[in-house]
Amino acid sequence: MTHLPHAGGHEPPAPEQRKPPVRTARLRTRLLLVDDDEDFREALRGNLLDEGFDVVDFNNGVDVLNYFANGDTGDIIILDWKMPGMSGSDLFRRLRRDGVRVPVVFLTVMSDQVYEDVALGGGAVDFIDKSRSLSILVRRLKLIGERDRSTADAASEAGVMRRGALELSSSRAVWHGREVELTLTEFNIVRLLASRAGENTAYRQIYDVVH
Repeated sequence: MTHLPHAGGHEPPAPEQRKPPVRTARLRTRLLLVDDDEDFREALRGNLLDEGFDVVDFNNGVDVLNYFANGDTGDIIILDWKMPGMSGSDLFRRLRRDGVRVPVVFLTVMSDQVYEDVALGGGAVDFIDKSRSLSILVRRLKLIGERDRSTADAASEAGVMRRGALELSSSRAVWHGREVELTLTEFNIVRLLASRAGENTAYRQIYDVVH
């Protein structure tokens, strides 16, 4: 049974063993891994890549906020609780205040129930001790991904499409909680691209929408 790397003492995998994250066509679940422990973060990143996830990692909360501010997104955030500068709980509150609704999983050595109660009470979807096995973490991440895909499919069937911070319904577009003024043609292009998230969209398909 493979265990999660020990925080602070695990040698990261050799660079040649790691695959770069896929940042274009997203066919895999994208994990945003946030942890200031470089050794732990690098080792876990390599393990998660081997498990078939797309991983983007950060060592501080400010970079995560900038990532979303630039229009990037992900499927699940794996967040450490105790970090210098901006703690994981502070980052979580900032993300929610900014309208980022990506599911958050706390992965931390802060195993006291009081921290778990605060995290889950604030809207986190899971709280996992770093001492747990890698297989447990992977299983929970896959369950969260499957649940969110089912929710997105149900929303689309009901006439509402949600892709990260983007929400489309009828001819109305909302980005990070704010309505965006679009012409009908612009809206149809955005809806086409959102419906094909993670896939290549040909010029001809956009041309057909426009004309």
